[in-house]
Amino acid sequence: MRKQSASVLLLLMILSLSACGDSRAPFDATITGPADTTFTINPSDSRGQIVRALDFQVRDKTGTTALPGVEVEFFAGGGGILTDLDGNPLNTTDPTYFKTKTDDVGLARVSFAITLPNCASGADATVNGTVNAAAGGAGKQWTGTFTVKQC
Repeated sequence: MRKQSASVLLLLMILSLSACGDSRAPFDATITGPADTTFTINPSDSRGQIVRALDFQVRDKTGTTALPGVEVEFFAGGGGILTDLDGNPLNTTDPTYFKTKTDDVGLARVSFAITLPNCASGADATVNGTVNAAAGGAGKQWTGTFTVKQC
């Protein structure tokens, strides 16, 4: 009887510890984020780099309940990097990847910085960049199209 009680106690401890600290989003979670954006920039406004703040929200499968404290992974593409609002890389080892947790209302924020092309030709210059957010089995992609007029 003692051996069975000890086994049950050990099993309960293992189960309670394995549930602690799990910050993975449920597989059927949903992510919402900003709509794709097109930017038109005058050459005089061009400062070499544009930084755009992006908010993504993780919710349950019905999209009604925000999920605080769950991990979100971000991936940048198109030549841009993931930064803070000042343009500083969030991950100096790999500036195109960042992992964070959602805040108390299920939001995760990154900024996307992209370097604008040098102006020389007099024609419009366009660059594109993307940010992908992933949590659980869900993902959301944002695409930014940046055009410098008569560059």
